[in-house]
Amino acid sequence: MLTPGQLLSLGKAYARAERIALSSVGQLAAGNDKSFLRLSRGGTIHLRTAVRAEAWLRSNWPSTAIWPEDVPGGPTHLVPAGSRPVIMPAFVRHRNKRLLTAI
Repeated sequence: MLTPGQLLSLGKAYARAERIALSSVGQLAAGNDKSFLRLSRGGTIHLRTAVRAEAWLRSNWPSTAIWPEDVPGGPTHLVPAGSRPVIMPAFVRHRNKRLLTAI
């Protein structure tokens, strides 16, 4: 699990590499265009949103981008430059509202 600062660093590096806005990174990585903007303003995001964003960024990292030095680990999958990123699947709550499942 990354700290908010590390996650923000990762989001900014992705945005620079893909030449997109930080809000677009949030929409792609977590399905929320305001998540990285909140972090950049010193705010917080839900733990589930942070976990989703980190997992997405690690598995959709551009092959031409440099991994930030302050972020431990590295990408789990490199995506060729110019290819479309995989959109994070929607999550639905089960009846007991404790489990989440990708659809």
